[in-house]
Amino acid sequence: MPTSITDQRMNNRSPKGIYKGTREEWLEDSAQIMGTWLNEFITIQDIKEHNKNRQAEHMTLRRFKLSDVAFRCGITSSRSDYRMTHTTAGQIVYDIGTGNGKSEIVISNRLNGSKTKIGSSYIAHVVLHEMVHQCTPYHGHKGQFKRLAQSVGMTGKMTATTNGEDLEKRMISEVINVLGKFPHKAVTSTVTRKGSRMLKVQCAKANCGIIMRASAKVCEMINGQPCPACFQGQLIAEGV
Repeated sequence: MPTSITDQRMNNRSPKGIYKGTREEWLEDSAQIMGTWLNEFITIQDIKEHNKNRQAEHMTLRRFKLSDVAFRCGITSSRSDYRMTHTTAGQIVYDIGTGNGKSEIVISNRLNGSKTKIGSSYIAHVVLHEMVHQCTPYHGHKGQFKRLAQSVGMTGKMTATTNGEDLEKRMISEVINVLGKFPHKAVTSTVTRKGSRMLKVQCAKANCGIIMRASAKVCEMINGQPCPACFQGQLIAEGV
């Protein structure tokens, strides 16, 4: 009998530690476990009734199949407002846009799940959220997406769902305690802003007291020029 991907990776499991496979393997294995949770709420009759007049607009309903999805851990899109830049935890590109017949689910590599079970359960939650999108393509966060998300135990705003108490317990016991914690720390980066160092400029006349700051380029231009304050001394620029 053919075995599932999860069965083939039994040796990767580390219930008391960190999963021994790759990030993508952990994502696939967790999705295979959680896919059964979603499919409990997607019957053949649900699909027939919903999809009857929805094919043209692609707003269909479908059961979750791991073979229809490719998982990747990497850079996700960001959105900015006047306060800060937010990195999206997960995102999906549907099958009609990938060119290979599979939807692609990307989980942000800035998420850290290797330290605690709670951190790993958050990553599993992001995976599950994107799986709901896979089952309800082009519904956004309304309609069948909302119905399915709430049915499986998600709460809060549908654009930023969280685990309900029962779903959190199930995720810990059936995913994290089976596979082990997510096998990677967050990828972090420090952005250094490139800027010009402002140099000190002052008048050579002792009792003038003028002090200014300017860029190195400006300092080269004004060094040795008459002071605009006392008109008696000359400007001396630092480092020129």
